[in-house]
Amino acid sequence: MQLINALTSTLASTARGWRGTRACHHEIRRRIAAPDVSGKARAAERGEPRSRPGTPHGASGADNPEGRRPSPGNPALSLAYVGRPRYARDALSCHGLAADAPPYLMTTRPRAARTSRQPEKMLKLYEYEGCPFCRLVREALTELDLDAIIHPCPRGGTRWRPEAERIGGRAQFPLLVDDNTGDVLYESADIIAHLRQHYGTGRRREAKAPGFGAQLGANAASALRGFAGTSARGGKVDAPGQPLELYSFESSPFSRIVRETLCELELAYVLRNMGKAVNADMGPPWVREKFFADTPVEGRNRKRMKEETGRLQVPYLIDPNTDTRLYESADIVRYLRTAYGR
Repeated sequence: MQLINALTSTLASTARGWRGTRACHHEIRRRIAAPDVSGKARAAERGEPRSRPGTPHGASGADNPEGRRPSPGNPALSLAYVGRPRYARDALSCHGLAADAPPYLMTTRPRAARTSRQPEKMLKLYEYEGCPFCRLVREALTELDLDAIIHPCPRGGTRWRPEAERIGGRAQFPLLVDDNTGDVLYESADIIAHLRQHYGTGRRREAKAPGFGAQLGANAASALRGFAGTSARGGKVDAPGQPLELYSFESSPFSRIVRETLCELELAYVLRNMGKAVNADMGPPWVREKFFADTPVEGRNRKRMKEETGRLQVPYLIDPNTDTRLYESADIVRYLRTAYGR
């Protein structure tokens, strides 16, 4: 059964093209130490313009006040390249710079820190895991690097579904409550537009709403899982005192299995999105540990998990009610059904 769950959940993520995997695009930054004397002052003394035609992107203005091309003899430059990481080394070569020669420092930074604005108050999402339109909203949360309190409202549920109806006036999902703006929103397209407008910048802010193809893929993903996480099944009448906490990202096949169980048991939880931030994060955890152990950890929640646990693996469940912390989807599901099932 575990193998079947893993296979169908993987196929479900494939049906959506693995959307909800990355938290952001990437910025590759090459920074060279600034000189002791201001280049701007030197240029002014010589009467030179601050920039010249042909100056490479990121090497003008304050970073390169004299507008000179990068060279080992001109350490006053900072070059920024936005795009796929593998292009950055080629870009350095184009400017006559050796990527591995001092005093050049190479760093890879996710754009999430620049394009995602964290709300002061936690977002609240009333939804259920098997709903295709709810999936589209969760994908946006991962890609915008946003956390949210999830209130599962499966069909037949009695814990959060009545509350959602009181708030919005009807039993329709997803339902977003944003106490930061005072908005209560239905419709996945409207919710995604709201999230991008208020918490994204740049291209993330202007991206189009998911179209028919996205909706079709989301429906296929739910169908491949037999619409698990659609109906309430065997949860205890009394809710736990505190919401649980789940580190996850939307397209993770094993995280989906855990979210389905949380939904069926009507267990509220804080969703900590851990979208992959750099190329070294792609693939299972052992790939990073074996081949990219020296790559700096990027991403807000990824850093937090690494500092607290020393690992980077999802799903990761924290239950403050019993002081339980678990990896591995099978162990988490077994624990949830034992602790909170009937």
